[in-house]
Amino acid sequence: MTVMDDLLSEFLTETNESLSVLDVELVHLEQNPNNPGLINNIFRLVQQMGVMTWSVFFLVPTGRGKVEDEVTPQEYEDVMNWRYDASKVISIKTTEGHHYKRIVIQRTILDQIWADPVKVMGLGQTYLTLRHRFLEVADLDKVRYAREVRTRRPPSRTRFL
Repeated sequence: MTVMDDLLSEFLTETNESLSVLDVELVHLEQNPNNPGLINNIFRLVQQMGVMTWSVFFLVPTGRGKVEDEVTPQEYEDVMNWRYDASKVISIKTTEGHHYKRIVIQRTILDQIWADPVKVMGLGQTYLTLRHRFLEVADLDKVRYAREVRTRRPPSRTRFL
């Protein structure tokens, strides 16, 4: 075997292990959506795997859900703001979260004036918990986005004729 074969074999082994763990974490998240630590565990795995863009479906109620399981408006805001934080480390494509564009615009403005989003936007305990765990698991040293300001382009205006 060549060195390249050894590297490829090691990469495939680690990737398969990570995908197995990711599969288990996704099942746990589906079974226990109120555990904010699980989404950070998934984030950590995605980052460790070197994913360039993470495609995330937003919280979409389904016909199987119960009314008491519905996420509150505050929790929606908190998760969207956590997603903004995480997107500074890994590019995140949001699906079924069109209102996330508002968060990007608001947080970009707050970042430019160095304002605390928790105070200004009234973010709740879910955000604080997600953010605390995110800072524990995110490998900020290996990510160039963590050390530079990323300019986000606001949604383009569409003109209708």
